[in-house]
Order: sequence, then C-alpha cells, then structure tokens
Amino acid sequence: MQAVRRFLSLERSLRAKNQFKDFATVMEEYMKLGHAEVVPDTDSRKSSNCVFYLPMHAVHKEHSTTTKIRAVFDASAKSSTGVSLNDTLLVGPTVHPPLIDVLLQFGFHRIALTADVSKMYRAVELTQSDRDLHRFVWRSTPTDNLTDYRMTRVTFGVSASSFAANMSVKQNALNHATEYPQAARIVETSFYVDDCLSGADSAEEAVILQRQLHNLFTKGGFLLRKWDSNDATVLDSISSELRDSQSSHLLPTDDEYKKTLGIEWNASKDHFRLTVADQPPIETLTKRGLASDVAKTYDVLGWFSPATIKMKILLQKLWEEGLEWDDPVPSSIKDVWCKWRSELPELSHKYIPRCYFDVAYHISSIQLHGFSDASESAYSAVVYLRLTNTSNSSQISLVMSKTKVAPIKCLSIPRLELCGAHLLSQLLSHVKKVFDIPLSSIHAWTDSTVVLNWLDGSPKRFKTYVGNRISAILDLIPPDKWRHVSGLENPADCASRGLYPTELLDYELWWNGPDWLKKSSIEWPKKNMIKPNTPSDEEKEISLLVVAESDHLPVIPLERFSNFNHFKRVTC
Repeated sequence: MQAVRRFLSLERSLRAKNQFKDFATVMEEYMKLGHAEVVPDTDSRKSSNCVFYLPMHAVHKEHSTTTKIRAVFDASAKSSTGVSLNDTLLVGPTVHPPLIDVLLQFGFHRIALTADVSKMYRAVELTQSDRDLHRFVWRSTPTDNLTDYRMTRVTFGVSASSFAANMSVKQNALNHATEYPQAARIVETSFYVDDCLSGADSAEEAVILQRQLHNLFTKGGFLLRKWDSNDATVLDSISSELRDSQSSHLLPTDDEYKKTLGIEWNASKDHFRLTVADQPPIETLTKRGLASDVAKTYDVLGWFSPATIKMKILLQKLWEEGLEWDDPVPSSIKDVWCKWRSELPELSHKYIPRCYFDVAYHISSIQLHGFSDASESAYSAVVYLRLTNTSNSSQISLVMSKTKVAPIKCLSIPRLELCGAHLLSQLLSHVKKVFDIPLSSIHAWTDSTVVLNWLDGSPKRFKTYVGNRISAILDLIPPDKWRHVSGLENPADCASRGLYPTELLDYELWWNGPDWLKKSSIEWPKKNMIKPNTPSDEEKEISLLVVAESDHLPVIPLERFSNFNHFKRVTC
C-alpha cells in the first residue's frame, strides 16, 4: 500500500534529522483533541470502495510562532485504480476576498488589529460517512505495529478542505450577523483564509470589535488567537494567552517583525518592510539562479517594483538568447545581476507606513491618482492616494503598482505606452472598487500625448490592436479623466526602466509622487492635448462605395434600339 510505504519513508527521514519526536507530538495532539481516531472495529472491514488511505508528509514553517512542523496529507496520491481522492472531489468556489484587497483595506484603519484562527481546518468536523475516505497509518515508535487511523476533521491536503473551512467561517458569521453586525462585516471583507487584518478609528472601537470577533468565532467553535495591534490599550484588553506569543510586552520591540499575509509588519512603529530572503553565494550564475532570486522577493503590492523589474528584464534577455536553465549567463548580465544582488538587502531598510494617513488627520476628501509609462523594455502603472484635510493640506501615500516586461515581439513605443495606460486603468478600477471611491475622484496621468489623442475619439477609427485596448481603457476610465504629465515628473518612469535597490531607496518621486500633487488642483499640469497634423499610422484607411443617381437619364435608353424585337430580347 502506498500510504504504508510513504509513512515508512517519512519515519526514516524524520529520525535521520532528529525531527520525529516533534512530529509525533503533533500527531499526539490530533488524537488528544479528537481530530483523529483509531478506526473502530465495526468499520475496519469496510469494502475497499468505501475507504481511502492518505499518505502523509511533514511541512516545516520556521517563522511560525506556534507550530514549527505540521502534518499534511497527500490526497493527490493515486490509488491502485489510478484515481486519487482529489480527483473525485469538487474544489468549490473561492469565498474569501483576494489577498490584495485585504492588504489594501488594512491601511485605512488608524488602529490596527490582527488575529489568526487557531487550527481553522481542524475546527470543522467531517461527517461520519466521509471519515473512512480520510484514513492514514501511524505509529509513535518503530517497535509498534502500524495502526489504522482516520481523520474526524477537515484535512490539510484535501482539495475541498479550503472551501469547507472558509465557508464554515462565513456561514457562522451569517448566522450571527444580527447579534454581531460589525464582526460579521469584518469576516466578509478582512479575512484571508485564517488571517484577520482589520482595525478601527479609535482604541475604544477596536476593543469593541475585538470582543465581537472573539464572541462570534466562539459561537462557531473557532478560536481567534495571536492578537496584535499598534495600540497598547487594545492589547491590554486582551488576555495574555490570546495575544501574539512573540510579544513579551504589550507592544513588540522596534526590531520585532511578524509576517502579515507574507509581509513583515512592525506593530510598534506600525510600518511594513520588504522581506529579503537569505542570499547564499552562488559559484556559477545561471538562468535558474536568476529566476530563483526574482521569485524570493515577495512584493505583492509592487512597492519595490522599480527594483524587481530590472531582474525580470534580464530574465527575458536570457530567454531571448536561448540559454538553458543551468548554462552560465553572459558577463554583461552577470555584472548587473551581481550588483543588484549585493544591494538587495538595503531595501529592507525602507519602511512603508501601514496607515495611509497620520492618526490625528481629519480627512475631508479622498482622491486616487494613477501614472503610467513605458520603455522599450517594460511598461508600468502606479497608484497614489491623495488625502486632503479640513485645512486643505494634503498627504500622498503610495498604494500599489504593477509592472510588465514588454513582449519579445517588438512593439512601437506608442503601443507600449497604450499598454501602460491599459494596465493603469485596470489598477485604478480595482483600487477604486476596494476603497469605494467615486469615479469623480479618479485622475489618470500619462506622459504620452499620442495615447491621450488616441483616447480622445472613437476606437473604431483604429486598427484592431489599438482599437481593442482603447475600448478596454475607456470602459474603465473615461477620456475626461486622463491628463498629461511631463516625463520628468512621472513616477512610473523609473518602474518602466528599472532601478538598482540603492537608487530606489532615495527616489522621492516614486515614494511620494510629484511635488505638485500635494498642492491645489489649480497648480496641477493643464490638460493640454496636442492634435497631430497627420493621421496616425494606427488609423485605418476607410474606403466608401458611393452610388449616385442621375434624374435626367431615362431608365431604359430607347434611342439605342432601332428594332422593337431586339429591344425586347436585350431587356429580358
């Protein structure tokens, strides 16, 4: 049996690494909490069509503050029939909001509040009829006989488990929405799987929200733990055993960071920083190593995209040159890569404020400003939040950005600029929806007068490539929202060209936007569109067929016929 072979292999591997004792402790917890049970004698003789044995493996999570090693079951392993358990299950739809949306909304709370659902999967029971499809073999010592067990709770590694657990959390919130309305709303918008990123405008409101969430989840048999906040008053209201175990004091130290949906967050200073993975020395620089370095840089909101796009451009060049994965890279690319690699750790010293505005800031208006740009190598878009207070002073916050490497097939600069504008329209539309900002408060900027002229007219007059993208842009952002900005004042410019990490650190235009953005709108660049004197190469040549009628000519010219019979034959 595959489950037996895999277990014996896992047992040998863990013992060789002196990790079997820790793994056994995890499995003993399963039995103690009733999350797994020995298969009863009454069910031990069930038909093979009604049972399935899951191979297991261990997953290490060094950054976890609770469980460093976890048991995960391989429900994708094929049985003797060639079919796995996952092959027979419906995965179910995604019922939680996208990760990016949760992170974006997290910045609007003056008081941050984070938590984690303890053992969320294992808080959801399996029906009796399904438990024998989640069997596994286990023994705590090599001298014991292998024993058949089965899961009684939703299982890690089964494709339908994510939907089952997330839908249980959501349904629990719906069931008690009347009793805990605020907490139920937070479950709908601020939970990504088992992580909660929420908050409130004041410490008092955050305390009430925390209690509502705790009580709401208790109703469904869930436990919210690892609570953290940037406010000591809020933490003081939470029992110490439920607070984040990293925090020995109410607030963590200045150098204590925790992972929040993959991003490092310091609750004491209330800022994020880039997670830079260890960069072990590489003897031979290859395409595989370059791809690995790019993948290790986790920057989901694109705050550091001017630095990461530089490596993506190099990776594309390696593909163009036809290098295999383990071939050494050319010296020209090697020099740029080594410089970028040595400077990358410096980016961890750049701190991004979690909250978009100062705690004491009284907001009177909110605007979104987006910028796009393109070069021969890449195109980019970046979005800023402009907040104005009652005194008419403004604060600018970098929200998110996105970059794309230019296609290998050569495109003209105007077409690439249009791709950048299309990317910006998608970003602005998405952020507008998440922040619930009216279209009247949206402003899109580009330094391409060609694109602005294209957007100021009917898409039907252009060739297919340009026309389709213009239509897509105008469906999201109307033409009157587009304005011109000079290339020197366009913050998206550096993201389309790429910067070394040390260059990005002090690039104020990227972090804060152009200086005039903080001033009154009358000081912004004017919306001046330059009409071209000659038609664009992208415009289609339209041919018209005109049918003209003459009213002085007879329908049948009788004078051409001298014989009536001849006239009849021709006419017929």
